[in-house]
Amino acid sequence: MGYLPRPAGKTDAGRARANFKQRKESPSMPDSNGKTMILVHFRRQYLLFLLVVLACMGAFIALLLHQNRQYIDDDNKILLRHFLEYKTIIDTRLGRINDEMEELRITAETDLFDSSHAGPAMPFAHTLMKDTAEGKFHLDDIDDSFKDYITVNLTGTGTLKGRSPDFHRVLRMGLKLMGDFKGFGKGVPELRFIYSYTREKTYVQHPWEPSSSFSFNEGLYDYEIWKSSLPENNPGRKVFWAKLYFDDGGQGLMTTCVVPVYDSDKFVGIIGADITVDFLNTIAEDFEPERKGRMMIYDQENNLLACPGVIDSKGKSIKKISDGLPPGLLKEIGSKLDIPSDSITETGGWKVMASELTSCPFKILYAVPVRPSLMILIDRLGYAAVGVIACMFLIMLCTIAGTHRNFVLPSKSFLSYVLARSAGAEPPSSGKVPGFWKPWFRTVGEMFDKNEKLNMEIKDRNSELEKKNLELSEHIRARDMAEKEKLKLEEQLRQSEKMRAVGQLAGGIAHDFNNQLAIIIGYAEVLQMELHGNPMLSKYVKNIYGASRRSADLTKQLLVFSHQGKYQSVPVNMHDIVCEVITLLGRSIDKRIRFLQNLDAELHIVIGDPSQLHNSILNIAINARDAMPQGGRISFESRNKMLDGGNPSDLPAGNYIEISISDTGTGMDEETQKRIFEPFFTTKKKGEGTGLGLAAVYGAMKNHGGAIEVSSEVGKGTVFRIFLPVVDIKLQHDDDGGGSGAISPLLHKFRILVIDDEDVFCQMLVDVIRSAGYEVAALGNGLEALEYYRENWKDVDLVILDMFMPEMNGHDTFMKMRDINPEARAIIMSGYITDSDVRKMLDAGALHVMQKPFDPLELLQKLKDILVN
Repeated sequence: MGYLPRPAGKTDAGRARANFKQRKESPSMPDSNGKTMILVHFRRQYLLFLLVVLACMGAFIALLLHQNRQYIDDDNKILLRHFLEYKTIIDTRLGRINDEMEELRITAETDLFDSSHAGPAMPFAHTLMKDTAEGKFHLDDIDDSFKDYITVNLTGTGTLKGRSPDFHRVLRMGLKLMGDFKGFGKGVPELRFIYSYTREKTYVQHPWEPSSSFSFNEGLYDYEIWKSSLPENNPGRKVFWAKLYFDDGGQGLMTTCVVPVYDSDKFVGIIGADITVDFLNTIAEDFEPERKGRMMIYDQENNLLACPGVIDSKGKSIKKISDGLPPGLLKEIGSKLDIPSDSITETGGWKVMASELTSCPFKILYAVPVRPSLMILIDRLGYAAVGVIACMFLIMLCTIAGTHRNFVLPSKSFLSYVLARSAGAEPPSSGKVPGFWKPWFRTVGEMFDKNEKLNMEIKDRNSELEKKNLELSEHIRARDMAEKEKLKLEEQLRQSEKMRAVGQLAGGIAHDFNNQLAIIIGYAEVLQMELHGNPMLSKYVKNIYGASRRSADLTKQLLVFSHQGKYQSVPVNMHDIVCEVITLLGRSIDKRIRFLQNLDAELHIVIGDPSQLHNSILNIAINARDAMPQGGRISFESRNKMLDGGNPSDLPAGNYIEISISDTGTGMDEETQKRIFEPFFTTKKKGEGTGLGLAAVYGAMKNHGGAIEVSSEVGKGTVFRIFLPVVDIKLQHDDDGGGSGAISPLLHKFRILVIDDEDVFCQMLVDVIRSAGYEVAALGNGLEALEYYRENWKDVDLVILDMFMPEMNGHDTFMKMRDINPEARAIIMSGYITDSDVRKMLDAGALHVMQKPFDPLELLQKLKDILVN
């Protein structure tokens, strides 16, 4: 800032000069604006200085770190190069063993080839071999003078005399290998044993040892090295290395290099060379000892072959590579040792390198501790330089700390305060910020207080409006749901009432038909028995009988639909039923139609009538066949399904089997699907269908406590799904077979009481039963029968009575007979009968229930079973 003189008038020049002199002697102070500008200028300069210092320090540190990183990278490259060079050395040493083994095989196979053409001229050592009393031979008794020349011992099973030429050729091969074994042992002194054993039960080993230390035994054929050499396991005849094992002979842990020997294409035996773990440890411990790392050799199963200080040949247990890895390193690299090959990986504070050997199926791994970058940097710079750098950092940190405390932290607190008030949360306290920040906090707080008050008023009004809207929406939704449920229930009620009315009508018709058909079938059977000598009349009677049986089948389907036709309650295997239907249709169906089955239900036993269930599956399959005139596919699938209450089929909650039968036929429209289960409704041409098939299926499912559903689309096919409750039992199949034969003559006269209100039917039964040799009394109603039984019960052996009769029904009649004679026996018959009626009569003591119409021979067989057998 400069000095600003007050302007003087031209007439007062003296006073102006005086004022000027006074101002020159006492300089003026800067005002508040000037102080602010100085402070701003100082802060700018200070910040600029800090930025320059930080930039220089950052550049210096970056340069140091870059150089240090470059040094570490170079060291890693050197280490990796040494590692790969050492891997080559190991490969060379082990590859030499492979080459020697290959030469031994060539020598052995060459000798076998020569002896096959020139005859087995035996070496000198063969003359020194002796048989033992135990049935073995050996080279134990050679003189000491020969031991420098004969460096192997050859043992075997059996005698030397009377053996085949191939045996002597193999014997010669083993003795011929003696010199090669000796040379191989000198060239690779680390080898413990070199040996060969063959199919001819011979065993030759170098160095020489008496047969008391070793001899051939059959257990050698169980070794891994023998099995792995067999042609089926080693078709390429390759040299291979065995897994690490513990030698029972006291040599400790070792591995074996093996090569198979062939006589032309015939497998003869193997040549093996044993190497101890100590030899591999010697190789591993020579790598970079100054780095204090760990070199490990391991096989494909992660068994340690070498790791100095962890495994040696004196140990008896095979150790895994996890035993040799430093603590925590195995967890970092994974149990599968997922390490990139021929590179360095840093993990868990260790540098790890791994590579596969080419000469054998082994791998090598080297782990060395990672030195901290700071320690490497200190070693390179020295402690003095590091101290200077640390002081500079300390000054910089103090400066940054002051700025952080007075500006950065208050700014952060202020921003947090604004954000918290914006979010409606509890704002943090402003007590720890410098004083010049507090007015800002106070002003902003007052603004937010006013805004919050206004927002609360708006929120209250919106909340009230949303509540009213929600109540209105719930009211509308509840009304719509109630209306839909009402329509659904009305439709179900109409359908149920229609099906019930039709079922009652069908049941009544079937009852009357069955009574009449029973008479026709009965007398037709009687006529057949009487007309054996008249073929023409027998043919007519047979046609009458067949037509009556077909009519009976129709009434049976009507009874099934009316829920009055379940005559048995036995365990049924639904998978067997499906398979039977497929087998039945497969014999007669169009060959262009394929069957697929996927029966996955674990529980597939239901309680019911096998005949009804079989016919139900068959009816659906036949409809599927008729819907595919050009061929297609019928699929049968099953699965177990746990249904909850309120399911679409309105079935009780429980475990069910769902059987799906689908086709690729013409399909159905919605109108047809609505009427498909009505009796006598059919889409087929006149004369091609009765319209009772699917109606009977519907009734059968209801009889069995199940349901049936259908889904279809025109042009794409139809799917029927039936649901039946399952039980967790296993069926016991009766293998007795059997079956009733011809009705044999009676050896004793039995009296039968027949009770039925249908006179003609009653007379038919009397005729049939008397023809079989029984005495028969027939009555037309329960009251007459009861009076007769009261007087003659001792002479009545069995009662046959109808279930439904006027004045007194079958159940009441039978119960009153039981009051007269607790041992009274009865067979119940009826034109239609429900499950509850059957159970009621059986519980009362009835021996059997027969559904009209029935075959008279069936009745006679039942009488014989009860009275005679």
